[in-house]
Amino acid sequence: MTESTDMKNIKKSLFIWTISIPIILASIYFCFGQKAFILAVSFIVIILIGMGIMRKIYAQALVLVGGCVLLLIAAFLFPDSTITSASSGSKVIDVFMEIKNVFSKNIASLGLIIMVIAGFSRYMNDIGASGKLVEICVKPLGRLKSRYMLLGGCYILMQLLALFISSPSGLALLMMSTLYPILRSIGCSKASVAAVIASGICIDYGPSATGSILIAEITGYDLFSFFVEKQIPIVWILFIFIGVMHMFVQAYWDKKETVSLQDDDLLMHQQASPEKSALSICPPPNNPHDTSFYIF
Repeated sequence: MTESTDMKNIKKSLFIWTISIPIILASIYFCFGQKAFILAVSFIVIILIGMGIMRKIYAQALVLVGGCVLLLIAAFLFPDSTITSASSGSKVIDVFMEIKNVFSKNIASLGLIIMVIAGFSRYMNDIGASGKLVEICVKPLGRLKSRYMLLGGCYILMQLLALFISSPSGLALLMMSTLYPILRSIGCSKASVAAVIASGICIDYGPSATGSILIAEITGYDLFSFFVEKQIPIVWILFIFIGVMHMFVQAYWDKKETVSLQDDDLLMHQQASPEKSALSICPPPNNPHDTSFYIF
C-alpha cells in the first residue's frame, strides 16, 4: 500500500513538473526575451544534471545529453550563428558534427596526456614505487603535530603542480597514486584526502590553462602578462585562504563523522545483542568470583 502511494506521488509530481516547466519557460521567453530564456533553460538543465548525479545516474551521459540540448536550443533560437565552421545545412547534424570535432580534438591532445599519466600511475603501483614513497615520507611527516595543517599545505602544493600539469584529470590521477597513500598512512581520513584532491583541480589558472588562453585571446592581452599581472595577485590569496579553510573544515567533518560512526556502531551492536552490549559498556571485574557486577 505504501509503495503504490509513493509511486502515485512520484507520478503526480513528475506530471506537475512536466506541465509547469514549459509554461514557465514560455512566460520567460515572451516577457523577457531570448537571452533570459536561454539563461533559464541553462539553469534548469544544470539543476536536472545535478539531480541525476545525486541519484547516481551515469554522470558523463547526463552532461553529454545536457550539452546537446543546450546546443540544439541555441541553434534554433539563433539561426544566424553557426555552430561549426562549415555548416551542413541541418542544425541537428551541425550539433553532432561539433561534438565529433570536440571529441577528436580532446582525444588527440588531452586524452593522450591523461593516458600517459594514468599509465605512469599504474606502473608506479605495480613496481611498488608508491609503497616505497609512503615508507620514505611517513617518518618525517609523522613528526608533524597536526595532520590537518599538512592537508592545507598539500592543497597549496597541488596548485603549484597545476602550473605544469594542465590536465585536471591527469593531476588527480597523479595525486591519487602518490599523495593519497601518504596522507592515509599518517592518519588522514579518506574523505579529507579526497576533498583536498578534488578541490585542488577546480581552479583554472596559469599560462597553459584553457580559460587563460581564451581570456587572453578575447581581451587581446598578452598571455604571460595576463598571468603575472592579473592572475597571480589574486590566486595566491585564494590558495592560502582555501588551504587554511581545509584545516578547519576537514577537522570539523572528521570529528562529526567519527561521532556519527561511533553512534551507528553502538546502535547496531545493541540491536544485535542487548546482553553483549551491556557487558561491553560495563566489562566484568577481574575477580571472576565477585558477583556484585552482574546486576543485569
